[in-house]
Amino acid sequence: MLVPGMPLREFALRMQSGCKLPPLIYPEEFYYMQSPLWPEILQDVDLTGPPFNCILQPDESDPEEGMAVRQVARMWLSPQGAVSPLHYDGHTSFLTQIRGRKRLLLFPPSDLDRLQPYPSWHILRRRCRLDPAKPDLKRFPYFHQQLTAMEAILEPGDTLFFPPRWAHYTESLDLSVSITYRFGPRRLATARLVQALSCLKLRKSGANPMHTMGCGKLLAA
Repeated sequence: MLVPGMPLREFALRMQSGCKLPPLIYPEEFYYMQSPLWPEILQDVDLTGPPFNCILQPDESDPEEGMAVRQVARMWLSPQGAVSPLHYDGHTSFLTQIRGRKRLLLFPPSDLDRLQPYPSWHILRRRCRLDPAKPDLKRFPYFHQQLTAMEAILEPGDTLFFPPRWAHYTESLDLSVSITYRFGPRRLATARLVQALSCLKLRKSGANPMHTMGCGKLLAA
């Protein structure tokens, strides 16, 4: 996968049908952009009200319980026909559709092993080998019988909530603008911070933290 840089103006032109700009790599190519939500847009977005306040509200009896923001709100731009291959996230996610329609196929965690995800050390970690749009029935003979795909078509104003480890495949039915916001357990966030600081301390001491504390798993999560 190549990630070429380009000005936003050029990206906007390439997203439009009938664009006459020469391809960057392949004759038929799609473009997909993700970026932290720009400050100018954040001024008009309330991420502290419903439904996010229900997720972030800590347990009064134990402040370490509840959820914490695991990734800042991100904007996704894609032209009609662009797809995101089947993959899963490690966090609880909200996906809100702003413009255009987006189709998703979702598979529960109980199906994950049969989707054949790449191992955690692989460059394609969290992606699955199955292509639900063109399934290889020799490799996945159980595709139609043993897998439970759920379809969602999001229109502007719709928000989809899905827990971690739900594999999902997305297709932009129109020129699409979406926003994602991800959360994880507050206690897990604290534990990862402690582990990261321990890894940093080991690096300064000259030890190999990947072998000493399993920090490879931390970085791959």
